[in-house]
Amino acid sequence: MNVSLVFKIGVILISNSYSPYDMEKSGPAIDMAVDRVNRQYLNDSYRLETVKIIHGSVCDATRAPGIAADLYHRDHVVGLIGPACTYALEASASLAGYWNIPIITGLGDGGQFKNKTIYPTLTRMAYCQCRLRKVFGSVFSEFSWTKIALIYDRSHLHSSVLGETLDVGLRKGNIYPHVVQFYGSQQSSYKDLLKEASEHARVIVLSVSGDTVRAMMLEALDLGYINGDYTFMDVELFEFDGDYWGNHSWSRGDDRDQDAKRAFEALLRVALYEPNSEEFQNFSDEVKLRAERDYNYTFGDEKVNFFIGAFYDSVLLYGLSLNRSLTAGNAALIKDGYNFIRREMWNRTFVGITEDVFMDKNGDRDTSYSVLDMDPVSGKFRVVSNYWGDKPGFNAVPGVSIHWPGGRTSPPPDVPPCGFKNDNPLCQPEEKLLSLATTVTIVVLALCLFFTVVGFLIYKKMKYENELSNVSWLVKQDEILPMKVTNKMSSASLKSIKTQSEKQIYTAIASCRGTRVTVRNFEDRAVVLDREFMTEIKQV
Repeated sequence: MNVSLVFKIGVILISNSYSPYDMEKSGPAIDMAVDRVNRQYLNDSYRLETVKIIHGSVCDATRAPGIAADLYHRDHVVGLIGPACTYALEASASLAGYWNIPIITGLGDGGQFKNKTIYPTLTRMAYCQCRLRKVFGSVFSEFSWTKIALIYDRSHLHSSVLGETLDVGLRKGNIYPHVVQFYGSQQSSYKDLLKEASEHARVIVLSVSGDTVRAMMLEALDLGYINGDYTFMDVELFEFDGDYWGNHSWSRGDDRDQDAKRAFEALLRVALYEPNSEEFQNFSDEVKLRAERDYNYTFGDEKVNFFIGAFYDSVLLYGLSLNRSLTAGNAALIKDGYNFIRREMWNRTFVGITEDVFMDKNGDRDTSYSVLDMDPVSGKFRVVSNYWGDKPGFNAVPGVSIHWPGGRTSPPPDVPPCGFKNDNPLCQPEEKLLSLATTVTIVVLALCLFFTVVGFLIYKKMKYENELSNVSWLVKQDEILPMKVTNKMSSASLKSIKTQSEKQIYTAIASCRGTRVTVRNFEDRAVVLDREFMTEIKQV
């Protein structure tokens, strides 16, 4: 009897949580993928088995790495599936990189996991929040929107991380949103937040929980923002009734349902592309059956979500890679996780249960997304465009158009005609324009008077300084020409130099610049032409 060589992979997930990816939901899909790999790809000489361990009911960074160590050292696993949540994955992926074994997750949406220097053997099968900015960017580009406001709740974990990621990501794409942060646990009204956003943009992105989306849209309706001049956008990756990101539906069965439905006409929604093939439907039915039979969990009306399918595809990718290496006689490569995943898993395409899977050269899936708009009649969201993993951009769905509220037939402009604060002068009433013109005239006249007075004072000052510096009174010695004194002249000259004591002083008479002058000698040998002296001379 031939004994098969068993390859064990460890599975680390949480249990009985509010999350959409716990063991009760994802475990059946992992089992189904293992069965398919053993049945369809591996021959009788090899077998893939799982060792599943639950690391609690919440995302915990303390237990998960310890469990990973047990699986590696005790169970001798050749790879890991999970964890899903960020805190547990960070530590486990670091250890896997140190051990040089593959670690594949059906989630791991944090932007930090792009760094494969820190996480060299990590492969992500779901999506990366970092790429959502490209999906939003495709919508903004399609409708020529550049003025964006981003409102996000820092008290809600998923919303806070997504909001920060969008803020950073949009800036990388040269879109600079006006960011409004708040703490939902301390907020009773959202009108002030919406008013602030409206002063900077008419396209408002909401990164908040489902209940908060509804509350904000109702207050937007009350403020008159559902008139066709505004577009709101949010993210609901897929419908999930738990508290993970809340109920994003307008319907609550209360007296404001019809108002909420009307408000949601102005909302566009970004979601993960939802597989709709017959194969995925059969897969969903089998997952629900096994969950109830093997894990004591009943889905009820809950859908089998994208993350569950991503965990199935995680096992499938490992099985396909394992088969290729064994078939090629490269069994040794399987123990070299770093080179194994780069050669067999990354930068390739395969058909998974979530349809076409495009793995990039960095070990991350190029996920497909959809943009949804609400049908105003049925109140249900429908896909209006897709952002394909292998064909980025706004790919409109043929025959389906966006319903713009307020009777619009086209998207609202990037900047409203009257400006964000309605301060465009052309939009003001006539009496306000007259008042504005009067005010402008008064201001202009006042400025003219001010500058006239200032100019006159400056002119006077400059004239005074020029006069002060005038030394035309200063006589050079060669300009003094001695004159002979006649009897007729001496009488006049002696009188002219009579002093207060009636003492007569005889002095020389000369001609200077055509004028007769007397010449008198002083004992001072030097005269300092400083400002004080020049001022006295000017006064004389």
